[in-house]
Amino acid sequence: MLAPLLHPERCLLLAAEEDVEEVFDRVAEIASDVSGVANVPQVRAALYDQEARRSTVTPEGVAFPHALLFAAKRAVVVPVIAPRGVRLPGAAAAATLLFFLVGSSADPWAHIRTLARLSRCVTRTEARARLLEAKTPEAAIETLLEEDARHG
Repeated sequence: MLAPLLHPERCLLLAAEEDVEEVFDRVAEIASDVSGVANVPQVRAALYDQEARRSTVTPEGVAFPHALLFAAKRAVVVPVIAPRGVRLPGAAAAATLLFFLVGSSADPWAHIRTLARLSRCVTRTEARARLLEAKTPEAAIETLLEEDARHG
């Protein structure tokens, strides 16, 4: 279940086009605080470097930037809804739905299961459309939780 990992205050809705560097900075601050990793630049670098080495952007415009960190005490998901798109490092196309995940290297299987659950939440075209139309973080999280429940 994704419910423990999803909270409206950790969901970013980008009304305007934002610089990829700014997005990674904002996400790293949130992820650092929640995961227990005191070093914000370390979180940012781990997410950014992993994405630059191997892009996670799908043909549908969904991205799953993720990193495992030894210092992480708990996992955190930071959804970013960007209807105007964000071009990630190494990506051929912009992503409109991004799911940043920071997990503990002590529990890599939980990390993989979370990525799988997130990907199932956005397989349906209708779910992606609802997320892109979300007017509030609460609405986006509600959509993700509904889609997660569809898959048990």
